[in-house]
Amino acid sequence: MTEKTPIKPEDIRQGDLIRIEYRPGNTFSALEYTAKEEAHAGDALTDDALFLLYRPISLPTAPGLYLDKDGDVWQVAKAGKARLRQRGVDEDGLPEEYAPYQRLEAVSVTLARVDEELRRNELSLSAGHLARAFSE
Repeated sequence: MTEKTPIKPEDIRQGDLIRIEYRPGNTFSALEYTAKEEAHAGDALTDDALFLLYRPISLPTAPGLYLDKDGDVWQVAKAGKARLRQRGVDEDGLPEEYAPYQRLEAVSVTLARVDEELRRNELSLSAGHLARAFSE
């Protein structure tokens, strides 16, 4: 049996498995459906009988290095294959049970992004100053 979690209509996202419970007359009825689109506060649903049964997990597919919830590093290749770096375990994509994943990037990439943001805001710091800030 799936656990029921109360949910408001405005919190429903595309792909959520939703259960609506209602009592027409003296009987109890329930309807379960997969949301095709996000609901909105103005939709004709009552939030007193809405339950979230399942919300799909969005897993990263872009090539790169990712840190899982346990602190293990996974490498995703161009073909969508994932490899647990420390243990050499291969998977077809990142496993859901270790989500959420955080993308890791090289310090040089982060520095370039910070530099670009500073330039956009007409500020500047020397590369040496930024490198020292990241090494402290």
